[in-house]
Amino acid sequence: MAHGFLKHTKWKETTLTEISAKQKISKVTAEFKFTGDLRGWAMVEYLMYYRRISPKNPHRNVADYVGLFRFHGTLEGKRGTFVMMDKGVFENGRAHSDLKILSGSGTGSLTSISGIGSYVATKQLTSLELNYVLLKDKRLQEHLKAA
Repeated sequence: MAHGFLKHTKWKETTLTEISAKQKISKVTAEFKFTGDLRGWAMVEYLMYYRRISPKNPHRNVADYVGLFRFHGTLEGKRGTFVMMDKGVFENGRAHSDLKILSGSGTGSLTSISGIGSYVATKQLTSLELNYVLLKDKRLQEHLKAA
């Protein structure tokens, strides 16, 4: 299991549609820096549905979101890239996300990576856990890529 921290370095949000004064759908393009067992950066595209908008205090907003991370860097010393699907909820000033590494998305020393993880983000800190495996059997790797 890998542990780390992430911090957004870019966050550009665009409203796609306003449902009401208190609800909307938006798209976010973001970048994150990773430290800890994961070292590097990721580009992310999110779609967000705001169930409740608090114009005076955005940390009181409630939103569901889905996104795709493309991580670039090292994971416990192994260099490469991979894509994670991110599904979560922002509520009470915290984001809770479940992550899934997408099959066949790994490159470099992370070619055969698979796994799941999660993170919790607050105003102060975003802590990440990633439970992953790197397959060593070439035939199994080829089978997963073909699937």
